[in-house]
Amino acid sequence: MGFIKGLINAVADPRLFFLLAVGALALLVWKRDKIVSSAVGYTLLGGLGIFFFFGTFDFNFRQIVTKPDNVPIVGLIFLLAF
Repeated sequence: MGFIKGLINAVADPRLFFLLAVGALALLVWKRDKIVSSAVGYTLLGGLGIFFFFGTFDFNFRQIVTKPDNVPIVGLIFLLAF
């Protein structure tokens, strides 16, 4: 779990994160016909579900996600597939 947290912290560095976001946007515009499909959407939703499942084992993540103000936001993230 510590390796995953370290990896996320490394990717969340503002300089790297900005470059990754610009690259992802360029890729999304360039390959939009392949990316915008049900298979990709459900795969991303499944990955997000796995991320949340394993994230609940971290005390700080669980405190933030289960805070009463944030519960509707978390629910809306998963309702996007509907």
